[in-house]
Amino acid sequence: KDPSVRPALRAGLGLVVLQQITGQPSVLSYATPILANVPGLQASASVLLALFKVLATTVSVLLVETKGRKLLLTIGCSMMLAALCVMVVAFHEDDDSTTSNSSNNSRFVLLGMFAYIGGYQIGFGPITWLMISEVFPQDVRCKAVAVAVQANFALKALVQFLVPLLQDTFGIDKTFGIFGILTAYSIWFVRHSVPET
Repeated sequence: KDPSVRPALRAGLGLVVLQQITGQPSVLSYATPILANVPGLQASASVLLALFKVLATTVSVLLVETKGRKLLLTIGCSMMLAALCVMVVAFHEDDDSTTSNSSNNSRFVLLGMFAYIGGYQIGFGPITWLMISEVFPQDVRCKAVAVAVQANFALKALVQFLVPLLQDTFGIDKTFGIFGILTAYSIWFVRHSVPET
């Protein structure tokens, strides 16, 4: 009810919502099976993906205090947007292509997924949780963080439920296009609604 809390609530909950509706659950669910189809990676796909996520998160941890939260969020979202654009094109061409182009498209999808995951682990992954622990005033912090966590889990489940429906209705390329539009909005949101803490 306190109007002074509204900007912090908008920033914190906005980050939690955007963290999920920009496609993170569905991209990660695609990443492991795609990596498992790469020759030589079948046995170590999950381990490779986990190591890459740790490496990207470590970059964020090392830079967060010197470069700032907003910059890392912007860089991460920009990487995610570029990756989604690559995947939209690759999946669209894969639907229309002959088998000779399929391996090239698979490489682009793989590149896009790594870029997306790297961007997420630099930006939304760690910085969202850091921001919601810092942005709320002390007197409402516990309740606000609890609401943010509940919203995060609810949205993750919702996105996981909706993605197959979107794919069946629009196709995977357009589904990633929707995530791209939401990611482009995320960059605007970070610039205009997220304070530097």
